[in-house]
Amino acid sequence: MYVNPPKQGFGFGRSPSPFDDDFFSLGAPVGPGQPNRREDVIKVETILGNTGHHDLAKTDGPLGWWGERHETAVKAWQGENGLKVDGLLKPNGPTITSLRKSAGGLLGGFKPPSPDEVDEHHGRLAQGEPGLLNTRPARLSIRVPEQPPELDEQSLAFNADSARALTRTSVDGDVPKIYANYLKQAGAEGHTTVLDLVEQVNNAQGRDRAERVLHGIIGQLPPDQAKAFLGGEVPAPRPIGVRMADLADDDAVPLFKKGITQLVDGRLARNNAEGQEQEETPEQTPPTPPPGDKPPEGEEKPDDKPEDKPEEEEAKNEECERLQAVFEEKQAAMIELRDKLSNEETLLESIEADIDELTQQMHDLEELMAELAMQGKGDYDVGRIPQKLRYLLRIFPGLGAIRGIMEATDAAMEYYHNEILPRRSALEKERQEVLARKQELETSLEEAASAADAAANEFQTGCSGGGDESSGQIA
Repeated sequence: MYVNPPKQGFGFGRSPSPFDDDFFSLGAPVGPGQPNRREDVIKVETILGNTGHHDLAKTDGPLGWWGERHETAVKAWQGENGLKVDGLLKPNGPTITSLRKSAGGLLGGFKPPSPDEVDEHHGRLAQGEPGLLNTRPARLSIRVPEQPPELDEQSLAFNADSARALTRTSVDGDVPKIYANYLKQAGAEGHTTVLDLVEQVNNAQGRDRAERVLHGIIGQLPPDQAKAFLGGEVPAPRPIGVRMADLADDDAVPLFKKGITQLVDGRLARNNAEGQEQEETPEQTPPTPPPGDKPPEGEEKPDDKPEDKPEEEEAKNEECERLQAVFEEKQAAMIELRDKLSNEETLLESIEADIDELTQQMHDLEELMAELAMQGKGDYDVGRIPQKLRYLLRIFPGLGAIRGIMEATDAAMEYYHNEILPRRSALEKERQEVLARKQELETSLEEAASAADAAANEFQTGCSGGGDESSGQIA
């Protein structure tokens, strides 16, 4: 969980300026070696979060501290848009101008949150309370068919495996891609399978996670297919990182239209006027996907099966069960490695955020010592410290009580060398250790994914009458 830095007020003690009312008006340059006003960094984070270049979900919204992740995101945007790749954003410069053209329609009507509001937002989240800023996309609503077809046990089980995998990590992985590819191939006949996945994730983790997965799915579909699946228009994008109070409340939008309630005996059920659960008999069972790019193949309906199975069919079924067990074992091993990798990535982000904050304090202490040197040998005057450095009074022990300039300079130098540098060195060492573990896990995960892919292809080839082996890729 993000821990608030020392409270600094509106931009290190500065008063609000006209630049702070617009996401695309920077008060000073942002980037490597630049002033990086918190107000401006918050704007850049939020803009890039809404263009998809900076993951605001991992930090529960903007933070306002410039670091390597921000520089990487800016350079990615610059590279994709034919701009000079230097990680630098200047007021009214080419990079912020191009961002305005792309995201101005989404963020143009909103006032950016202040540093105080960002800190309050994260403070509330740390206490388990709702934050001030929006951290989720628009609510989605799915129109459920009047007679939803029945799903076979294998498809239900595969969806359950996918839902359980999502509960083990905050990362969606390739799950949205798998189901999007399936919908592209199956069309309307695949709606019930995806609808069941959404229902299972909603039951296990709540609506926000279910909708995040659903957004990931429909975001990869052609517009006509996305509209057909939802049974209506895809809602307009909901900006991330802006004040909740500035957005329309869409919580009343139902996830399932027409009162869809739950799964009953392997099928979706509707409530009738008396509140009774009404089951529908399907005219036909739609094709369901095999492990990999889509959930497993459905079984034949009981009415279509011969009463006495030939020995050859019995043997084939046993072999299919064995192959499926092998696949599930390989997939479980892959998911476990992915979870470990996700944990290391989260730890790495936290360490890098701490390094970024200490680096900023290092720069500010260096500037403070330069300011003290310029004051000569007279009395030390706290009032002459620039506004943006005054937050150091709250973290630099005794600075406000020191009177002599030489004494203040020595104390600042001691704090710099005995506190800041050792902490940063320890964090850098920990960062290298995490990077080494991360690299090892990435190699192991690649090997596990290949093994799971091979098992999925073997299952598909042996139990689905051949087919396209390339469709057996695993999440």
